[in-house]
Amino acid sequence: MDPLPRTCSTPTCPNPATNRGRCAYHASEAEATRNTERDWRHRFYASRAWARTRRAHLLANPWCTWRSPDGRPCLEPAVDVDHEPELVDHDPDPLDPHRLKGYCHAHHSAKTAERHGFGGTGRTD
Repeated sequence: MDPLPRTCSTPTCPNPATNRGRCAYHASEAEATRNTERDWRHRFYASRAWARTRRAHLLANPWCTWRSPDGRPCLEPAVDVDHEPELVDHDPDPLDPHRLKGYCHAHHSAKTAERHGFGGTGRTD
């Protein structure tokens, strides 16, 4: 005997779930929302204003700002610029220089992996 098909996880939708617990209609709606959020970040990071801000920050702060637990600095050049606190969609001031920190690529990768909860290959020394 076949199990009953699961219904869409959207409340009051009786349609069968076909994609990640949603019916085809609600799955495409959710994907459109995700793409809108991705588009905002992509436009921001591709903007001239971000390129100028990033370049100015790296020129003014050329070394990785990571510190070991005992306070030792990383001696690698900064190549990635990170927002602290993390940039959120439609942030009112994403170019605020006081929120930026420069990291070497390994420490930026490790920090991002820790923040987003996936395994990174960056250094943690």
